[in-house]
Amino acid sequence: MDILKRFDDNTSKILNAGGKIRAFLDELTDKQSFVEWDVFLSGKDEVSGADALGEGVITGYATIDGWPVYLFLQNYEVKSGGFSLAQGKKIVKAIDKAVKAGIPFVSVIDSAGARLGEGIGVLEGYGSVIAAASELAESVPHIAVIKGPAVGVMSAYASLADFVFVSEKDGYASLNAPMAVTAAAGKAVPSAEAFGAKALTAGGLADFTFADAKSLSVKLSELFSYLYDTEESEDDLNRTEETVNSAYSAEAAIKAVADGGNYLKLKGGYAPEIITALAKIGGRTVGFLATDIAKNGGYISKKGISKATGFVKLLSAIGAPLITLTDSLGAEISLSDELSGLAAEAGALLKAVASSTSFKIAVIAGKAIGFAYLAFASKGLGYDYSLAFAGAAISPLNPETAVEVEFSKEIASAKDPAAARTKLLKKYNDELADPFVSAKDGYVDNIIEPKNLRPYLASILETL
Repeated sequence: MDILKRFDDNTSKILNAGGKIRAFLDELTDKQSFVEWDVFLSGKDEVSGADALGEGVITGYATIDGWPVYLFLQNYEVKSGGFSLAQGKKIVKAIDKAVKAGIPFVSVIDSAGARLGEGIGVLEGYGSVIAAASELAESVPHIAVIKGPAVGVMSAYASLADFVFVSEKDGYASLNAPMAVTAAAGKAVPSAEAFGAKALTAGGLADFTFADAKSLSVKLSELFSYLYDTEESEDDLNRTEETVNSAYSAEAAIKAVADGGNYLKLKGGYAPEIITALAKIGGRTVGFLATDIAKNGGYISKKGISKATGFVKLLSAIGAPLITLTDSLGAEISLSDELSGLAAEAGALLKAVASSTSFKIAVIAGKAIGFAYLAFASKGLGYDYSLAFAGAAISPLNPETAVEVEFSKEIASAKDPAAARTKLLKKYNDELADPFVSAKDGYVDNIIEPKNLRPYLASILETL
């Protein structure tokens, strides 16, 4: 009887200390699908001597709308979700199981930071979790959910995930203590406002926001549906879209090509001149990396380059083909970007593309100038197949700029400089920037009408 009473008492302590997070878990996962591990594991705070049954983190296996996942959920009700060495061991064990099973991993973060009473041991715990997360990135999709605070190393941990969700109401992330950061800035701003959902989506850490556990469950199910190929699609692979011929835009083109016109946009609030999205063509998962010439003056910012780099690496990790849609004047001409590492970011993107194991299809939809052509269409960099629309312009420099540079003396000495500039621009476009010139040199495989993009891409993907 004593043993049963002790079991009941300890079980009661665990459940009572995790009422809110367990309610969240119940709404997030399918009914009666969750299987928990290391329920009673606990370490001890070397300063207070107090223990924490379950170590303030729940780990286990479940399904979300039928999709299997391994996961951990930090419990803010136990020592403010404080990270400990024992908590780290539970998390690493869960990650290892996900890697071995080849099943996606979901990290629900809700922690005010480390338990300082453990001393240097807590940093070793963080180290083991970061190492495990790095291995996870090479194996299965990792989704981080910032449910509440992600303070300290857990904010960096979230950045290692393939996809990041943040609570619209309570989620925030900060590497340093929020109060210290706002104090240093001379502003007293609530953490959820200074480091919350709006800041994290604008800063590029978070891909999506969510309102509650139910909405998170729906969004995770949608994401999983894009991460895996399906056997077939009811959408006609030969479907054409006349509207793209008359009014091209990057998002309109993605919609025209994707099965059912559906796609999932990632990091939509960050560097809008670069569009990153998951979609399906004939049931096959693909990634679209498009430039939007209507944003940022037609140029790609340092942030945009970083966004593109992360997406290329993601597609390589999940084994999805990369399709680029290029209409851009190239890298942004910015002194501040140059001085803060634009060249290094550009190099990182070029390296990511060159080393990517994804099948890569380039579509030159409009202007492909300088760095934009090199990063998103160059055969030399590793693009397997390239298409161009008939009205595209491919050039080392923007044609208008190229004419000013190459023919400045001729324009200046002309009787009518404006007429001379117009004539030279037409000559440049016809003889150098025209996509047929690139096709003759073997740099473009085919020139097509925009409306035929879906049939052409579907046909190319069928060869994989």
